[in-house]
Amino acid sequence: MKGAELEAFCKDMAILVRAGMTLEEVIEFIEQDSESRHVKQIIKQIKVELNNGKSIDEALQATKEFPKHMIYLLQIGVNYNCLTEVLEVLMEVYHREARLKQHLKQTITYPIYLCSIMCVIMLF
Repeated sequence: MKGAELEAFCKDMAILVRAGMTLEEVIEFIEQDSESRHVKQIIKQIKVELNNGKSIDEALQATKEFPKHMIYLLQIGVNYNCLTEVLEVLMEVYHREARLKQHLKQTITYPIYLCSIMCVIMLF
């Protein structure tokens, strides 16, 4: 999953868990709400793993689509009954990562844009 998908996944899970939904209900809701076919396939696999009695961190690990640090943090959140807080922190991490990538793109493209304009001006 990409950064934006991970951010949305963590945000949805945090909101719904805080609202009192069970993890199975949360996963079902996220599957219905998702527009991406790729994400829906991952969520279906998570549902199967949860129905087989695995915990959320084991279910995410079985998909091989989630970063290891996220799985470890979710395991801590489940074990210490602070899943919502962990999800909110992960959501913020992925949000900052996306903003950083956007700033990096802008920082790199601006000098290239200026150089190309200077080359065009010098040609004339």
